[in-house]
Amino acid sequence: MKNRNTLFGISFIGISMLLYLITPTVINEDSTYSPRVKHANESYAKNVQGIAGAMDYYAERRINVATGKMDLEAMLQADENIRNFGKAQKTAALGLDWNEMGPDNVGGRTRCILIDNQNPARVYAGSVSGGLWISNTYGYSWSAYDDDGQNLAVASIAQTTNGDIYFGTGEGFAYAGGQGTLGTPAMIGRGVFKSTDGGLTFRQLPSTLPTDLNDNTIAWAFVNRLAADPIDPLKIWAATNNGLLFSVDSGATWTPAIWANPPTNTIPIQAKFEDVKVNSDGTVGAGSSGTAWFRPAGQADFTSINSKLTGISGASRVEFAFAPSDPNYIYICATSGGLHNLYQSKNGGTSFSIIVPGDPSVEDPVFSDQGYYDLLLGVFPDNKEHILVGGVALYSWNGPDNTWGPAALTGGGGFGSGLSVHADKHTVVFSPNYSSTPYYYVGSDGGVAVHNIDGESKFYPFNTGYSVTQIYAMGTSREGWVAGGTQDNGNPFIDFTGNTPKSQVYNLPSGDGGYMQFSVINPAAFFWESQGGDANRSPDHGSGAGGFFVGPGVMCDGDCDDVPGGTGGNDGVWVTPLVIWESFNDTASKEMVEFIATKPYSAGATIYIPSNNNGFPFEYLTQVPVSVNDTLNVKDLVQSKFFVALYSGIWMCKNVLDFSDLPEWYKLSETDGANCLEVSRDGDVIFIGASGNLIRISGINGIMPGDQSTKNTSSPGVVSAVTETTIYNGSQALAGVGLDPNNANNVVIALGNYGNNVNVKRSTNALGAGSFSSIQGDLPNMPVYDALIEKHDSNKIILATEYGIYASDNGMDASPTWTEENTGMARVPSFMLIQQLHKNDNCTGVTNEGVIYVATHGRGFFKETMYADSQATDVCTLPVGIEDPIADAPAIEMEFYPNPVINGSGNLSFTMKTSEVVILKIYNISGKLVDAVALGKKVAGDHTVNVSMNELGAGTYFVQLSSSAGSATTKVMLVE
Repeated sequence: MKNRNTLFGISFIGISMLLYLITPTVINEDSTYSPRVKHANESYAKNVQGIAGAMDYYAERRINVATGKMDLEAMLQADENIRNFGKAQKTAALGLDWNEMGPDNVGGRTRCILIDNQNPARVYAGSVSGGLWISNTYGYSWSAYDDDGQNLAVASIAQTTNGDIYFGTGEGFAYAGGQGTLGTPAMIGRGVFKSTDGGLTFRQLPSTLPTDLNDNTIAWAFVNRLAADPIDPLKIWAATNNGLLFSVDSGATWTPAIWANPPTNTIPIQAKFEDVKVNSDGTVGAGSSGTAWFRPAGQADFTSINSKLTGISGASRVEFAFAPSDPNYIYICATSGGLHNLYQSKNGGTSFSIIVPGDPSVEDPVFSDQGYYDLLLGVFPDNKEHILVGGVALYSWNGPDNTWGPAALTGGGGFGSGLSVHADKHTVVFSPNYSSTPYYYVGSDGGVAVHNIDGESKFYPFNTGYSVTQIYAMGTSREGWVAGGTQDNGNPFIDFTGNTPKSQVYNLPSGDGGYMQFSVINPAAFFWESQGGDANRSPDHGSGAGGFFVGPGVMCDGDCDDVPGGTGGNDGVWVTPLVIWESFNDTASKEMVEFIATKPYSAGATIYIPSNNNGFPFEYLTQVPVSVNDTLNVKDLVQSKFFVALYSGIWMCKNVLDFSDLPEWYKLSETDGANCLEVSRDGDVIFIGASGNLIRISGINGIMPGDQSTKNTSSPGVVSAVTETTIYNGSQALAGVGLDPNNANNVVIALGNYGNNVNVKRSTNALGAGSFSSIQGDLPNMPVYDALIEKHDSNKIILATEYGIYASDNGMDASPTWTEENTGMARVPSFMLIQQLHKNDNCTGVTNEGVIYVATHGRGFFKETMYADSQATDVCTLPVGIEDPIADAPAIEMEFYPNPVINGSGNLSFTMKTSEVVILKIYNISGKLVDAVALGKKVAGDHTVNVSMNELGAGTYFVQLSSSAGSATTKVMLVE
């Protein structure tokens, strides 16, 4: 394989100027990370606030359902099958060519960093699902190593004195409380890869290829740590899932390092090892499931030194660190969920003392019950008694002062100040010339950070170009903007106006994210969630957000006392489905809008009536003559329906775009724990995946306003208009549903889990009996996480899988032919597929009809424009404030100044005759809506708001204020 990077160096002089030039700019620096949300129910919160919820999520989709455990044999077999499938690749059925969308400034879980000992400007970083990345600029910018690489789960890295580089694969730390017997649900590795040409190319070491498919403790499946001998360039150590090993011939062969029967040494200890470190004098320390193994310099055998470590009993992870300035100073950190103790030896390991006592039964501020998942330990090169300890937080201990406290803030308001490092720290690497250039890197769930790179003792996120964000779910706007929920990096929003078109411009607040939805009817309305069903809606592109689960007669207000499986409350699964359905011509609508004529109309006249949904106008033909002040009650054709799946059931509201009022919730089902939801094109049917079953709820269009009180006698609390039918029963995780937008009878279900023969099924009568059959065809067995039926051709089915994207152009056949469709992206886990179904239209502002998007769990967002429809060419004929026959009501008087607008913004002063909800809209000279903001409810009287037009080009625009009582419009000139 060949590297696409060009090797070059930069001098350390001028780094401050380089930082100034390329440090990412964000709209709100303090919003780039939010700590995980708090749930009122403590038992549920404990699961969703930490990494446990994410690990449960992975496990549900990856375990062998027959055994309830991770199946390494099946995982490795799938990996091998995928590679063989790729070697025999036919011409791609669809020829998809993906375009990376970012975010390129957020980062993701990083467990290893290496500064090249031949060139300090060259830095390597390993992402647990995004692969190996390389910087030639001290980390200021990054590029991915060749995406044709053998494995994306990079967990460890080391370099020998001769410059050879080794990286280990497979993330073995993806455990949380209670999961120890389950097995790690993260990505499996493929051993160790090596470069002998300065990182230009890496080759897999054949001696580390996991091959024993009959052993569920497969060697080399997870390489948790690598360590190079400080003297011998041929010697390398590896802490793996199946023992501690070393090589004395540059990785050609390996020997077990610790034996159960010394000195005979015929029975190696094949336990899981999490750590190995080599001291400058050759002393080696290793950690294995709570046991500290130690081999002094010059000795052949390891011994357990747990007897020297008071209070270590019960620990699950042990980490070593040696002082670079004095080999006699050794540190050990022992954790389980919390800290057991932090130990120090001043005599080369002869004895140890406790320098920071811990109590694993108490949630400490460093590890927050995640001491196995994240653990960092490092000694400052210039002070043998100054160390860093990292978990969720970053702490330091300074021996001369005997101080123990935070070395940085964790998230929140410290990012802009340079005081914060993202939560969940995994590794620290110090500058090789620390005395003259005292900086260091920290790898965390937020990617790479650096301290003191510019001499100002500040932390900076170093994620420019480091596109390794793990996305769970996503949404796209009418403009093609994207946003989505991530693992521990909130909900990044990309609208192409950042430092690069791929940059996050701001982050919708959360810790771990989930579903994100944009409105087409009101493009300023955003909806998103944090983990476990904590949902938010915003009337203004993410600003002014708040929860919205409280509504008439349903859901809890304030603290929710429900636990998973309960009968109420606002909690949901780790990634809770929230889906918005919208239509500009919903002929099945049961909602009415009132229109008061301000002038007479003859029978058959066309009236443009503003909908109750954001005031969007629709055509109405008068049936009889209409006089001034006549009142018409007209079917409101512009409609939205918002669905959410909680532990309390499946809920829908129709007024989610009305930010002046609480949502009116309708309960559609008692089904709890749903993890996917799709809506039919006409809005009448939803399909829900829950507990391996597919449930159809139909008759939604028959729900009348106020039907919350009309209950189904067989399901108390459920509205009577709907019918619920289980059309598929299964044991595998039903991870995603693909629904034919042209025929809801055609449904494809994506089935997760390893160790199964079928991971994708299809029904052609899903509105009826709903029989499903396998369409696995020649698709390799692997977890499938989502499916999409292409809107132009129902035979074209696209799958999001553990290994990226696969597709068929004969998906409706009994045994389809599948091809790999990963051109432009890596074989990265892909969790969601969406296609823009709204038509391109100059009135609605939709410009991305047919574009397909994918949320990857390791490389961010991608899109494919092959199926994009032609842009609309017709001029919008709806009245938009230029000649509006219903806009002469005197309810609003307004003035815009200065006019012309010179500096990019102006002031809009207006007077309200009555208290109304007000929408601000801006149209270009062609009548196309270019911006809209919900101003909320304004009381009668005078108001002034500042209107930014920085994103608009010079020209003539119409600014309109509208309310249910009337509207007003003024022409504004914008000059540069």
